[in-house]
Amino acid sequence: MASRNLSTAAMLQPQSGARGLRHLAGINMEHPGREYVRRFEDSFKLKGPSGEHGVFVMTPLAMSAWDFLERGSLFRVYDSESEERNNAYHLAAMTALLGPPPPEFLRRSTETSKYWNKHARSSNPP
Repeated sequence: MASRNLSTAAMLQPQSGARGLRHLAGINMEHPGREYVRRFEDSFKLKGPSGEHGVFVMTPLAMSAWDFLERGSLFRVYDSESEERNNAYHLAAMTALLGPPPPEFLRRSTETSKYWNKHARSSNPP
């Protein structure tokens, strides 16, 4: 599973910032330094005590702390014959580590119903 970084939209208006990042993500650039440019993955809004904040999900610029400190992957390949079953095992391991997903996450995707019910309880994965 690829790691992601979350960045809050401090100086940018969330809508214009996300629009600009989506545009940059769609450009097919072939150059030697491309691997050092963070890629935009997604955006969402997060409500906090100081109001609502835009959050950008980006690929990491460099290796993660886990990759730097540990020799192995955080999650191993459980089933190399079925990507769908492997995803289910990864999600189960992540849920065991982090707890159940928030309801907002479950409502954002139709894929989540494969793995959790509407109460964030595990369902029978594929």
